[in-house]
Amino acid sequence: MASERDPRLVVAAIQRLLAAGGDVEKVKVRQLADEYAGWMGHAMDRLGRCGVYLSLGRTTEAVYQSDLDPPLLTWLGCLFFAEREQWAAVVDNMGAAMPRPGQDVEGVVGGINDAYITEQRLREEKKAFRRMVLQNAPYGTRLVQARRLLGLAPASTALKENVRDLEREEQRELLERARRSKLASELAEVHNQMVRTPWVEPVGEAMRREVDALYGRVRGAHLQNEQTRLNRKLVEARKRHDIDELMNLRPDWDRLSAEMGLAPGDPRAHSAARIFAWVDQQIAGTEAELGYINALDDLQSAMARGAPETELWELYYKLEAFGKRVPVEVEQRFQGHVDRLDNRRKQRELMVVVGVVSVGATVLVAFLVWLLNRGG
Repeated sequence: MASERDPRLVVAAIQRLLAAGGDVEKVKVRQLADEYAGWMGHAMDRLGRCGVYLSLGRTTEAVYQSDLDPPLLTWLGCLFFAEREQWAAVVDNMGAAMPRPGQDVEGVVGGINDAYITEQRLREEKKAFRRMVLQNAPYGTRLVQARRLLGLAPASTALKENVRDLEREEQRELLERARRSKLASELAEVHNQMVRTPWVEPVGEAMRREVDALYGRVRGAHLQNEQTRLNRKLVEARKRHDIDELMNLRPDWDRLSAEMGLAPGDPRAHSAARIFAWVDQQIAGTEAELGYINALDDLQSAMARGAPETELWELYYKLEAFGKRVPVEVEQRFQGHVDRLDNRRKQRELMVVVGVVSVGATVLVAFLVWLLNRGG
């Protein structure tokens, strides 16, 4: 059975048997095949358990299962030896059973290797967290570290409970800040932090209602102040013709407009609406100017490479469509270019006509000579 010998000894015996060549004892083959199959079955069972743990995000259990004696990765490296296919042929010829993996061995092994890396990072982060606790670091600092730990092992119940305890402490501190605060900006900050933080355990209903009520009393004034500051930035950027800055401020204005419930045409939004309309106009003008410049470059490039006359006219019409005067030097070059192409075309047509006439005259002369000869 598999428990009687180390798997490495079993594989070594198989390799010696294969190296010896010649006839092999059927009894010996069956014995080794049974031992090998037993070890392979145990390995696949452990690999399957590791795969289940990995699928649940329980990397610690997967690593523990892999590290049991004999270590799973070493075990698999031994069982999948180089001559395995040769051994399979011998076993099949003897009518014995050759076990085949019934799962994605490579995928699970890759997951185990990744789990080892995660566990190493987890050990380092845990050491850092223990140092913070011993040094009585502020709970906010400890909470950041605890969340980092939980990110490495999201299935850990103990880490979740640790984060939950620290978060409750942070929530109580936020509530006390909201009760003490008289500033709209600070209450807005507390409210946003309480609403937007991805807590392990959501903020309690009573606490949320109290903070909402405190924030609601000053929310209008806070939003008004924020709008005043943002309007000032927009006006200053407009004076500088700083389109990039205005584009950066636009998302802030959209967010603030939504929070204030500003409908289209609201007098409070007139100033910003005018500025952004100007921005849109400038951008549209810039795009049109770029289109004109590109069309001008296309025409000049086509003339430089000797493009056909039809292509040149198409590019010229495209340039004219922008409604701007074509530069004089480009117009002159274009006219000279198409005139030369037109003259060449006419010369070719004339040569064709002359050729046809010459051929006709030659034929006529030959015909007259033939008639004269015939009459004589």
